Amino acid sequence: MIRIPLLCALFSGGAGLLYQVIWNRELLLLFGSTSAAAAAVVAAFMAGMSLGAWGVARFPIVHRQWAIGLYAVLELGVAGYALLFPSLLSTLQALYPGFWHAAFGQPALLNLLRLGLGLAILVPPTLMMGATLPLLVAALRGAQRLAAKSVGWIYGLNAAGGALGAALTGLLLLPVWGLTYTRFVGVGLSTVAAALGLLLARHKRAGTHPQAFLVPAETPDTVPPRWGHHPGSRRVLVVALVGTGFASMAYEVLWTRMLVLITGSSTYAFSLMLALYVAGLAIGSLWVAAKVARLRAPGDVFAHLQIGAAALVIAGLWLFSRYPDWQLSFYHTWGTTFGVGLGVDALLAALLIVPPTILLGAAFPVATEALGGSGSRASATSTALATMAFGNAAGAVAAGSGLVPWLGMEGGLVALAGLTWLCGFIVSLTRFGSTGGRRIGAAAGIVLVGLGSVLVPRWDPLLLTSGVYERAPVYLNLLGGSVQLGNLLKTYQLLDYQEGNQASVSVIRIPTLQARPHLALSIDGKVDASTGKDMSTQIMSGHIGMLLRPEARTALVVGLASGVTLGSVEQWPSIKHVVIAEISPSVVHAERWFGPFNHDALQDPRARLVIDDGRHYLTVIHRQFQLVVSEPSNPWESGPARLFTREFFQQVQQHLTPDGVYVQWVPLYGLSTELLKTEVRTFLSVFPHVAMLRVSQGDLVLVGGHRALLPQDHSPLPPTVTAELERVDSDRWRLLARFVAGGEGLRQWAGTGPLNTDDNGLLEFGAPRYLLAPTLQANVESLGQIPWQADLARWGAHAPLLLARAFLRRGEVERAAFLAQRVPPGPALWALNGDIAAHRGNWVTAADWWRRAGTASAQLSLAELAFSDGQAPRAAAALADVKLEARTPYFHYLSMLIALQRGDIDKASAEASQLVDVKPDTGWQVLAAYFKDVIKRRLGQVVPEAATAASTFDRQLDQLRQHLEREQSEPVLDELLRRRRDLPPGFLDAGNEKFLEQAMSTRLLGPLEIYNRGVSLFFMGRFEQAEHVLQDYLRVLPVGSGPSYARVLIERARLLRGPVNKVSAPTASKR
Repeated sequence: MIRIPLLCALFSGGAGLLYQVIWNRELLLLFGSTSAAAAAVVAAFMAGMSLGAWGVARFPIVHRQWAIGLYAVLELGVAGYALLFPSLLSTLQALYPGFWHAAFGQPALLNLLRLGLGLAILVPPTLMMGATLPLLVAALRGAQRLAAKSVGWIYGLNAAGGALGAALTGLLLLPVWGLTYTRFVGVGLSTVAAALGLLLARHKRAGTHPQAFLVPAETPDTVPPRWGHHPGSRRVLVVALVGTGFASMAYEVLWTRMLVLITGSSTYAFSLMLALYVAGLAIGSLWVAAKVARLRAPGDVFAHLQIGAAALVIAGLWLFSRYPDWQLSFYHTWGTTFGVGLGVDALLAALLIVPPTILLGAAFPVATEALGGSGSRASATSTALATMAFGNAAGAVAAGSGLVPWLGMEGGLVALAGLTWLCGFIVSLTRFGSTGGRRIGAAAGIVLVGLGSVLVPRWDPLLLTSGVYERAPVYLNLLGGSVQLGNLLKTYQLLDYQEGNQASVSVIRIPTLQARPHLALSIDGKVDASTGKDMSTQIMSGHIGMLLRPEARTALVVGLASGVTLGSVEQWPSIKHVVIAEISPSVVHAERWFGPFNHDALQDPRARLVIDDGRHYLTVIHRQFQLVVSEPSNPWESGPARLFTREFFQQVQQHLTPDGVYVQWVPLYGLSTELLKTEVRTFLSVFPHVAMLRVSQGDLVLVGGHRALLPQDHSPLPPTVTAELERVDSDRWRLLARFVAGGEGLRQWAGTGPLNTDDNGLLEFGAPRYLLAPTLQANVESLGQIPWQADLARWGAHAPLLLARAFLRRGEVERAAFLAQRVPPGPALWALNGDIAAHRGNWVTAADWWRRAGTASAQLSLAELAFSDGQAPRAAAALADVKLEARTPYFHYLSMLIALQRGDIDKASAEASQLVDVKPDTGWQVLAAYFKDVIKRRLGQVVPEAATAASTFDRQLDQLRQHLEREQSEPVLDELLRRRRDLPPGFLDAGNEKFLEQAMSTRLLGPLEIYNRGVSLFFMGRFEQAEHVLQDYLRVLPVGSGPSYARVLIERARLLRGPVNKVSAPTASKR
């Protein structure tokens, strides 16, 4: 029967950690996902454990039967409370907003409120949990041969059960069964533990003499004289245990914060870290259990374990600085699947966490032995557990509130290592220690300081926030290994880096060829905003809702990031008040770098910043908004995942005015098609009217509201809005033409199935599996299967012509044709039908429609068609019908080509004289310079060499090449090549054809091919190769071709080139 208490400890530990995980999830939904709220929940949990253990110490159990019986009752009490917890939480949810408003505006009071409410709901079960471990120790008192081992075994198996419980809960139970059924698993474990306890109690009552039930009392001859009766020493050890508990919990918090930079912030990663932490404690306790009875000076051993743990923490800092390189190497060797990622995360986390926690776990039974000796281990266990749990609670509050902003993660761990050493050293100074132990402790302190100064590196924020966990496939495809990753980061500039309570936030200037700086905001290693490709999503997310409700006066934006979305909303003069809910103060600090791109959004007097979790903010307020925009981070992250559930959408719906609109960002990447459908299905279950728009290659927005979402052809947009949309090459109708489907089509596409809820967390647990998988293309193809006709008919009911033109401009011919059927007959429709037919390649039909339309644009299209068919007279006739006021420079360009085609050189020269040489904004302007040269040669005109038409054409090519060097004018090049390709056969004689091809090849296409190869090498960190290729590029440029950006890149490559070092990126100081 000796095994039964050990099994009880195992099951009890598994249930305890399971409860901790699920109660933490539920309470954070109420208190918010801030670090302060999480710290309050953990502190309340540990405080209850401390009270429970303290209670057993104050009221010693006389009979072993009572101990095991009481243990069984307490386990049943925990199980019963777990079943009641949802009801109790509902009551707390009803009361919480009132409490919050009473403490509003006082952050310290709000934190105390969360802690107090957490204590109110968690103390009852955790008090019972805290009492169970000492009671199990008391239950083993009858077996004297096991007395010394009992604490280590019970504590170790309890922790082992906890490690299994944490791992199974986060990695299996919650993803498969959801929160409700996982709770039942915990209740089952508690019930099994209670049943085993009752079985043991019954066995003892039936087969043992009553005297055997008595717990042996402490007697002088059973307590080793070296450490049994020294109250002062005991008090010192108790203080040391408080400090050890403080440091242990703070270690867990800081290690988690660090490892998030490597693993990402998925629930899988958090579960792994928690399980490894508790597993280390279990290993240490079980390892020392059999040895504790033979210890001559437990105080010395306790001290040495603490000192060893401190040394391992310091060594871990050195290891951690190399993690991104190792991580990328592992991915290179083993692949980039979800399973490999989870294994790599576990390995790297174990290297950091497990070694020191083994020693910390071993210290508990040693401290218990020192406190109580063989005759009072149950009481000593209670005392040790109570003091350490109290320290745990204090450590959770400190680490979650101010330790990281004050000292940083690295400095915080160094300080905690010093505290751990101090706790060990002061114990060695008491009667528990020995002279030799003190000397070892003092020497170890000196070594620790030296070790710290040598091994603790200055972390490189650029390397640690490189996000290998998310971008490993990109790095491996482009760079080929970690050495190149280090070189790549040399081209990056760290502008700002802050380790805040909530997250580690950095602002990075990413190398780009464009004149506009490319800034990226990285949160825990993941880029969440930028001035590059993200601008389209950031700007359009702020405008789409306003285009549907232009009269909106109040708005809520969830998530600040770069502030660009907020700034876009503020461009609407109708907006009178906008609230921005941002969870991280560090993000607010970083936003200032994006002021030039977001119109200094936070400085707008209409903006009100709220530092809070957006979901929590909606929980505690009662006001409504006409527009809500939610642009959180990705749903695979633990915290942001709560902003994609049905319950959150319901919260938003309750805070929308009757005419309000909700805009929700959804990624097309990092989600399987089934998960994407699940999210759409969830959105549809809450909002009666829904529209989906694709605002960038990889981003969707879902728009929902109480009323129909119908774009209106209302008054012109405010100039500020027009200018804002032009930043991303858009306007009102081109933005609305990003429409994918509405509610009817989306319901058919998404079908029936489960919804994403707080309980099942389908996206939270499903999305991490696709983090490294290329899902974008499959999701885009699936979007093409959505029935859209009925929805588009409603979407374009009030402006079919304008929307049809916008769809046609985007190349969506079928949608344009569908809307064209709803345009009233007239020249505008006929011209549109002609353009649609032309896009389909039906030129005869197109010509018929254009002739019928008779508009200037239709006549130009007819002329272009006739010219390309070699029918110059028909082309000239079409142009003749264009009114004088509609004759644009392109009209004169086309007239010049038609005159050349007809052989009318004088007419061609007259039209050419209407064209002014300008900076090439279109492809035809570049060709115009060449054809003006052709005309002059045919007229026999002789001009000075420096001013020849040929040199004008060369200058146009050189200007275009210079723009392309800075990633500008790509559409101009595309148009130039298309117009060159579409010239009618025989339009140019062999000489002119050869001259044109040679000029474009030698001055533009050939050099750019070499330049692009050199740029790619530069951005891959291969600076020496890049320098050679770019020098080749300069050599092939014709004389007099003008300046080149390649010279700048060559100089930068020379500066950055140096010895290859895996951790060689420049380190910026924290701001």
